[in-house]
Amino acid sequence: MKNKAVLLSVMLSLLFVACLEPKDGCLDEQALNYEITADRNCCCEYPGLIVNIDHEWDTLGFRIGDEFIVGQDTLVIEEMQYFLSGFILESANSVSYSVDELIEIDSPPVVVPDDLVLVRPSGAAARAGTFVHPEIQFSRLSFALGPTPEMQNIPPEAFPTDHPARVGAPVLFDTTGQKFCDFYIRVSRASDSNQSRSLLLNISENDFIQKSVDYNATVGFNLDIRLAVDYHAWFEDVDFFNDTNLQISSRLKENADVAIRIVE
Repeated sequence: MKNKAVLLSVMLSLLFVACLEPKDGCLDEQALNYEITADRNCCCEYPGLIVNIDHEWDTLGFRIGDEFIVGQDTLVIEEMQYFLSGFILESANSVSYSVDELIEIDSPPVVVPDDLVLVRPSGAAARAGTFVHPEIQFSRLSFALGPTPEMQNIPPEAFPTDHPARVGAPVLFDTTGQKFCDFYIRVSRASDSNQSRSLLLNISENDFIQKSVDYNATVGFNLDIRLAVDYHAWFEDVDFFNDTNLQISSRLKENADVAIRIVE
């Protein structure tokens, strides 16, 4: 009986000690995994800025491989990829909030904002990085075409395997100039698939596209934005077979603001 009492006492002591053991958890209310009962701050995971893109051709859906009339040609767009980056949301009182997730590149040694999105018409929503924000209403969204200037001359193999820059490297990295470009497209004539042209373009000079928005950010939740890209408007007055790369780049730059819009 005495042994049982001792054993019970030991078990109660262990239980008491366990109850006093500090509980690890995230104590930041802005985090996705905020734990109100935690005693010691640990392992916070913050909301992401999620970019969803609707791909359109005027009033129709857009799919790679379909035929479209561009200028005087009926073309098949066989492949297309491009980068978006530099996402900034501005509140009504003109305070700006940008993604604050960073990526460290060892070769060359550099730390750059990790808010690069690789856009492919067949792709799903993409995470544009961590976005720590108060519970606030935003009135303007800004973003740039192409990669950030810091990323342009970093070799693809320096990025993590699943990073957008690494994934987009096969077509968007100019091996001659040793830098990332903004936009890649391969088109062919519908009447003769042997008549094709591949274009690797720099179109942005990192000019920002700015759009009015009405977003209510809620603390502890991802912030989703939805963009619609109308390629009919973007390719307006572009002659893919007769224009020079510079002419096409200039036209795409001029058309981008109209072609890309916010879906509320």
